[in-house]
Amino acid sequence: MHVATSSGLIFLFDPTANVRFKSKLVGVEDPQLTLKGRVDQQDSILSEMETRMNASSDSRRTSASRPHSPSSSASATPGRSS
Repeated sequence: MHVATSSGLIFLFDPTANVRFKSKLVGVEDPQLTLKGRVDQQDSILSEMETRMNASSDSRRTSASRPHSPSSSASATPGRSS
């Protein structure tokens, strides 16, 4: 996953799409706050991105620490039958 291999992450949060943020703006007259039909999935998108990055990081860490074993055919002694 390209996000997990990056050295940084920029996540742009749109407060005008967030229900909890908009509920705190009592008495504010702004047309962006009254737009209908916008589904706020920013929290779940950021959470899923964190989960995937951690899983990718964990799997890379596990595979890097696991010693590579030679294949069974390479470890057999040539000329010796079992």
